[in-house]
Amino acid sequence: MAQIKERIRKQINEAAGHYLSDQDEGDLYDAYMELKDVQDNGHDWHVADDYVNVWQPLEGQTVREIIDLIESSIVQPEVPEFLKTIDWEMLRHQKTTLIAVTEYYRNHKVPFIPEHLEGITALLDAIHDYAIDDIEITEAVEEEQAYIKLVNTPDESPEMKFARENAELIYEIAIEGEALYNDPDNPTPESFIQATVDNSFHSKIIKAKIREAIYKDVTRFPKDFKQDDQGNWTYDAEMSDYGFLIGKYCEEIYPGD
Repeated sequence: MAQIKERIRKQINEAAGHYLSDQDEGDLYDAYMELKDVQDNGHDWHVADDYVNVWQPLEGQTVREIIDLIESSIVQPEVPEFLKTIDWEMLRHQKTTLIAVTEYYRNHKVPFIPEHLEGITALLDAIHDYAIDDIEITEAVEEEQAYIKLVNTPDESPEMKFARENAELIYEIAIEGEALYNDPDNPTPESFIQATVDNSFHSKIIKAKIREAIYKDVTRFPKDFKQDDQGNWTYDAEMSDYGFLIGKYCEEIYPGD
């Protein structure tokens, strides 16, 4: 979110330029933040010029008045029409599929296509970043936060630690075995599955999905899981069933023949 902070700094610098003069130290954003600190300390009725360099005609204005002037002058970027109708969750799904297809074609040495697909993926990334960092479209920000929450372990409770460690184990066992690639109920080609599980972007998402499934079950039904003599949950062979989520994920993103 560094880009968001940089954009806000730029907006405040531009807005404050109408009311503040050059400062002895720092830029106008720093001066604005100093006034905000004064306001937070309950002294917003003080004269602003006691703390920062104010444009001469406004030297008698209070901290609150200068802050109000600056904030009312911040120009919010206009959201382009085409961005207003985007389904941001679907955009993420589309990018996920493109990455998998790119790996699939690359492994099969299809000429030119991977480079073209990577360009489209980069375009989707740029659109997403612009929506999040430059104009803060709520739906895009929320979708990004949901994705970050998915691929990152949110806490280290005993349940989550157990789920995270075993998701890693189950994933590795599944991709090294044969069943994943020879499931008669899964129409996804073996080569596509292989390309998907070998891709770090997809592996993070798959492991997160397995982790969330284990966490949900061990939280709701803790007695259904094997425990050692100290009462700690331990892996047992039946947990390998969670590996079906790998094939399910590959099937979901497979674009078809």
